[in-house]
Amino acid sequence: MRRRDAKNRLRVVCLLFSFVITALGANPVSAQTLGAPVAYPANLWKGLIAEDSGGDHKTYLHIAWCVRNKLKKEGRTGLVALKRKNLNAFVKREISWAKKMSGGQKDLKAKANKAIHDVFVRNLKDVTNGATHYEHTGMYKTPWWAKKMVVAKVLYPGTKKEITFYRPKRRAI
Repeated sequence: MRRRDAKNRLRVVCLLFSFVITALGANPVSAQTLGAPVAYPANLWKGLIAEDSGGDHKTYLHIAWCVRNKLKKEGRTGLVALKRKNLNAFVKREISWAKKMSGGQKDLKAKANKAIHDVFVRNLKDVTNGATHYEHTGMYKTPWWAKKMVVAKVLYPGTKKEITFYRPKRRAI
């Protein structure tokens, strides 16, 4: 009788352990992601598309992390594209163009919303190393404000798609 109870307890412990490992693997937790959730504007997906219409999930994920870091630090998104007067028409045109060029395969809205979900809901690890600003440095020169910041990460280095992510310099104590 005791032997059967011990085996059952062992099975329960093993099942519980495998459940915890599976749950952590599905949603990685790090010291960076713990804390209060960060609210984001409902039209953030439009901002991601307007900022980069390439439709690359990796790029959207990085920009979404920049936005989250900026929201936590300053309470604003920092996305200039959200201020466009013709934002809705512009985004609609970009979505249409991407579908046409990909033969109907590329769904910018779905990719942008997935990146937002990964960053704001799933709390995946910050891939920008705390960046609050970015610039498409493959197409444009380094902005004046970047001289006061530290390069946190460079995405697609040496190409026209190059994006440099910046974070504020840490103050010495």
